[in-house]
Amino acid sequence: QAREAIAATQKATHAPSDELKLKANGRELHCAWKISPQGSERGELVLGNPGSLVLRVAGFPANPTALPKDIPLNASSGARKITAPAGASLVAASVGLRGRDERFASIVHCAFVRLNETPA
Repeated sequence: QAREAIAATQKATHAPSDELKLKANGRELHCAWKISPQGSERGELVLGNPGSLVLRVAGFPANPTALPKDIPLNASSGARKITAPAGASLVAASVGLRGRDERFASIVHCAFVRLNETPA
């Protein structure tokens, strides 16, 4: 019975996973995301208030005159294509909430993606 109780507790408290996938084809990036209600709730707790869901894209080496780009997202899951930041050879992305005060609470991020010079 103890094992069943532990398994039931773990199942009840396990939150759905949040996902972000990023693929490069030349300088074009394909981003796909899925954010759970629990992920959004965690972001709101960090900010202390509701925020706007955004895709944040940063290029490396970092351009000191260009801040990471925030792209508003209208849905908690979806996909879209964007152009990589100018001068970047590596790109990282994160989906999170941007607060009214411009603070950013990341919900999920992906590994760095190396950009190809020519589309595959």
